[in-house]
Amino acid sequence: MLFAGLSLFAFQVNAQDSEKDVKQKFNGEKGKPTLIIFKEKSNLKASDNKKLFKEQLKLNDHSKFSKLKSEFDKSGFKHDKYQLCNDEVKVEFATYTIHSKGEELESMSGEYYNIEDVSTKASISPDVVFKKAVNHIGAKSYLW
Repeated sequence: MLFAGLSLFAFQVNAQDSEKDVKQKFNGEKGKPTLIIFKEKSNLKASDNKKLFKEQLKLNDHSKFSKLKSEFDKSGFKHDKYQLCNDEVKVEFATYTIHSKGEELESMSGEYYNIEDVSTKASISPDVVFKKAVNHIGAKSYLW
């Protein structure tokens, strides 16, 4: 019972730590953050992207964001766009952008999914896939 109490306390402290730099958080229809605005005096930097995604979005160990591109707007803001992958497989429509000016973190926005219990391992071999494709096409001759 003591361990459970200590674990709950540690979880609450970590949750408070991750929220101490947040000014406002807006959730979408599914209850996931779609916009997070950070305080001006935040200790977080735009380069802390892995920490930001882990703490703010509560990503599981199988999911990670990979940087797609960086863009600058006329106001001098930098927008780093990331793509969510689950076990190295791209998650369609799951992108998040970190907005910063210099190294000062302003906000982050986008859409993502916490994917649980999904297997990305192939259930049939490449040889079987190839044979099925050839049979399905049914051509009389091939370039090879």
